[in-house]
This record gives sequence, structure tokens and C-alpha cells, in this order.
Amino acid sequence: MSPLLLLARVLSALSLLALSLNTALAQTRSPASFSERQLPLLNPVVVSAARVEQPLADVIPSLTVISREEIERSGAPTLIDLIQGEAGVEIGRNGGPGTVSSIFLRGQNSVSAAVFIDGVRAQTDQIGTIKLIDIPLNMIDRIEILRGNVGALYGESAIGGVINIYTRAPGTGPGVQAALSAGSFNTYDLFARVNTSLAATRYQLSFQRFQSGGFSAMTHRQNSAVNPDRDQFHRESIFARVDHDLSPQVSVGLSANSIQSAVDYDSGFAVASDTHQLKTNSSDLTLYSRLRLLPDVLSNVSLTHSDLLYLDYKNASQLSEVNGGRIRGQQNSLRVDNTAALRNGAIIFGLESIASDTSSRGSRHERQQLGGYLGYSARAGRLDVQANTRVDEVSGVSSGSKATQSASTWLAGVGFAASDFVRLTASMSTAFRAPATGELYGWGGNPGLRPEEHSASELGISVTTSLGALRLVHFESNTHNAIVYANSTYINVGRVENRGLELNYGAQLGEFRVKLSAVSQDPRNAQTGARLARRAKEYGSLDLSSARGRYELGGRLIVSGDRMDGTVRLEPYAVLNLYVGLRLDPQWQVRVRLENALDRDYQLVYGYNTPPRGIFATLRYSPAN
Repeated sequence: MSPLLLLARVLSALSLLALSLNTALAQTRSPASFSERQLPLLNPVVVSAARVEQPLADVIPSLTVISREEIERSGAPTLIDLIQGEAGVEIGRNGGPGTVSSIFLRGQNSVSAAVFIDGVRAQTDQIGTIKLIDIPLNMIDRIEILRGNVGALYGESAIGGVINIYTRAPGTGPGVQAALSAGSFNTYDLFARVNTSLAATRYQLSFQRFQSGGFSAMTHRQNSAVNPDRDQFHRESIFARVDHDLSPQVSVGLSANSIQSAVDYDSGFAVASDTHQLKTNSSDLTLYSRLRLLPDVLSNVSLTHSDLLYLDYKNASQLSEVNGGRIRGQQNSLRVDNTAALRNGAIIFGLESIASDTSSRGSRHERQQLGGYLGYSARAGRLDVQANTRVDEVSGVSSGSKATQSASTWLAGVGFAASDFVRLTASMSTAFRAPATGELYGWGGNPGLRPEEHSASELGISVTTSLGALRLVHFESNTHNAIVYANSTYINVGRVENRGLELNYGAQLGEFRVKLSAVSQDPRNAQTGARLARRAKEYGSLDLSSARGRYELGGRLIVSGDRMDGTVRLEPYAVLNLYVGLRLDPQWQVRVRLENALDRDYQLVYGYNTPPRGIFATLRYSPAN
């Protein structure tokens, strides 16, 4: 069946469903009657879906938001722990905090997700792995997870989706904040933030130190070569930022951060007495400006320099560079984003240039990305439309060899409000991923690799009443020339596909807050029929909390079906995290988190342990504005 015929049939079915729901909901309050308490959960203002500010209820692509309040309530120690179980998000991790982690968005490979921090694409290494896991949660204001193929908005590799991380801005929130956490596995977390302003200038300085005694990353019973000792992790982070208003139309700023970490890890190709440690040093320096030189045109310009250094040790001695003992990367990125407001919509246009240089195993890998985009979004009565197009060129150079690939991508979407309660959405899009320089010319590289080509479609229905906001989406994606690592080299395989249903529900029902996500999918190699590694057919989560006076109780249940890791089947799992909060006064709060309350033994990667039951307490000082 052709995509257009399928689209027509599903839209007809959804229209009938919308008509039925509209009749059933006729006696229910409209969304306009939401209380101020309900709105932040059900309909926050977001930016990622069309790169313009929109209420969440008006976006066409699939998007969820994790607010600052939710971050604090979760008590999660790392970003990976926080997003596990979110709609469309699956993870793999080689042990505890700080270890190698993978993020699978909408069933796509981990290198097919783009991560942006304050609008700047996160640095990657020579094989496309994202520098992600070391971002301290205390530095983050909110996270927007945009799911599905959005290469026409965000460029190369934005295939499974985009994770947009927004850090805390100066001049917002209390002047001084601090938090101290302690708990199982000799875990300690110290955070302090100073925030102030002077006339037209705003300042912010944040510091965090996190350490954990950890647990053995690998399972000794599955590999006798593994050292069964505890694998520790520690990290120190400093974030600084200054904003200054030159005029009501022009503001400039400078932000800088430095993150240093060290994590012990296990190797299955050693002896049980060996110890291994990976040290990571990363830093970013960004100069940015926000300009409104015309009444209806807003421009954002940023220039970022990033450094990344990996040092690998065995038995306290650094490995040689040819054995991967030292990997160093630099990245320079320039972004120019423009938004022109129209009477009933907006036009966006801009440029992005990224130049990266990575030295690994005695080789130097250079990569240059240049992209330009154009987009239009508008509303006419009950109809919303979104159209985006982008052109990207990617060049990779290593050992005197060069490969250049370019592609044009597009996205087209519509939303129709069938009633005050029911909304239908549909979209189609294309994207691509150019081979990373290391995949072409690095260890096991293949200079003959072709770019991946992707197409995707979504059909959705949203129902929003005073009882909550529910969205059901059918998604489908197809990948041609998928790049995989097999038989000690990178190769293209014919076709990879995924299709499924995704359900999201959020509500504030009196004192109870509910957040539910569930996904049913079938990510597989279309030629062999094999399921894609470490991805489940069904997974989801349920968050439930209740606030009464100074107390708050809640928990999160994360569930996943079985997954395949090579030829090994990883068992299904259900993990329950519980928490309780007590506000001592307007400035002081105590929170206690019971992680993996039922002490489930499960694996995200074959042979690697996950955290056992642990209890953690946090004392937080946060004066009111």
C-alpha cells in the first residue's frame, strides 16, 4: 500500500474516532478552563518542534518536556537515569553512573540522535558517539525530547529525534541555591549555585562534585575474566555565564563550562586482577547574541569552541595512543538562527557550520558540516501547517583521504482541531546520516560506506480535557543503507524499518499528578527479519505522585519487554523507584529516594550489571524569588 493511500485511510479512521470522542466529551470542561496548576504539566511552552515558541498542545511532531520541577522530584543521579522510560526513549549502559551509555530514540541507533545544549550541537567523537552523560542535572532547566525524523529542522543524524537541553539562565531563580545528597554505594553529591544581577548584567556561577563508590560494572558469573571489585565514578563540574543587555533590542552573553570525570570500568578481555579507568576532560566556551534589529525579526547568533579529552588507564598506567589510550577532539560551531513573526505564524531560516578534529589511535579525523534551513509554520482557523527544508554538506578527511556527501531533506505536517477537545496530526519527513570519519577511515573503517537515507511518517490523535492530555501516535520509519559494525568493519545493510504505536498521558487530578507513556514497536532488519539490538517491542513508564501540604509522595515504574543483544536474549524487567519529599520551610526541603525498590536484577547490555536497591537523601536550599 502506498504511503498516501495509507495516510488517507488512517486519517479517515481517526476522523471517525474524533467525531465519536467529541460527542462523548461534550459534557466535559474545555481545555480553556484548566487551572494554573494544570497548565505547566499539560501545556507548557516549547521551542523544539518548529524552532519557534508554541504551546505543547499546538505542536505537530511528537514531543515531551521534562521540567526543572520534574528533575528535582525524580532525584535521578544522571541524565541517562532521568530519561529512561520516557516515551520513545530506550537506553543501554555498561554499568553504573559515568559508564558508556547509548540512547535509542524511536528504535534508531544511538548515533542517530542529535543532542543540543542551549541550541548548540553536542560534540561527538570520531565514530559519532555523543558527549552527553557528564552533564549534571543540577545545571539543567528543562529538557525537550523531540521524537521522530526531524533532519529538516536539525540536520544530519537527527533521525530518531532530538534531545534539546536548556541550562539554567542567569537572572532567573533565587540568588543562592545549594544541595547536598548522600546515599548507598558511598554516593555523595554537592551542588552550589550563585545567581545575581547588576543593572543590565546578569551573572551565574555553578559548581558540582559527584562521587559514587559504585558496584562491579560487569557480571563475574557471566565472565570470569572480570574484576569483581566496585567500579567508582567521580565528577567535578563548573558552569559560568554572563548576560548583558546592550539595548532593549540587543543582548550579548558568554558561557563557559568545564567537566572532569573518572570512571572505573570492567573489561571482558583481561584477567580478573586488572583494573581499568577512563578519565574525561571536556569544556565549552560560547559567545552568543540575541538581536531584534527589525520589529518582527529575532536573530540568535552563537559561536562555540569545545574540547574533549579521553585518557584510558590499565592497572594505573595509561595505554599507548595506538591502543586508544588518548583520544583528543576539538569542535568549533557557528549558528545563525532567525525567526520572522507573521500575523498567523512564523518563518524560520538560518545557517549552521561545525568543524571538528579528533585524534585517535595515531590517526587524525577531520569533519566539516555546513547546513542551511528554511521553515514555515502557521495557523488558519482550526488548521495548523508546518513545512521545513534543509540542505547539508558533510566532509570527512583522514590520512589524506576525503569523502564529501550532501543531501536535501524535508518535513511536512498538518494539525486539525476536530473540536475543542480533539486534534488530529499527520506528518511525513526525510533525513540522512553521513558516515562518521572513524567509520570511513578509522579502526575497522570502510571508505566505501554510503550515507544512510531515512523516511518517516506519523499519524496522531490528541484528546485534551480537564481530565488530562492524551496523545496516541502511529509512527513508521524506513532506513536505506543503514551503517552497522559487523565482522570487524563497518558495512551498509539494505533496509531497516520500525513501526508502532506510542501513547502519552498526563494529568493533574486534584492532589495527584499522573504521567504515563507506552510504546509498542517492531524495530528490525527488513532483509533478515532480526530485531535491532537492545530494543524492546514494548516498553513504557508510569509516574504517580501526590502532594499534601508540606509532604509529597510518589514513584515511577519503568517496564520493558525482552531485547536481543547479539544472540543473547535480555529478560524483560520492571523497576520501581519511590520518593518522598518534605518542605521544612519556604527555603529548605528534604527528599529521600528509594531506587530499584524491589531490588530487581536486570540487564540493559549483556554481561553488565545495573544498580541494585539503593537509598539516597537530599537536603536542598532554594529561597523564593
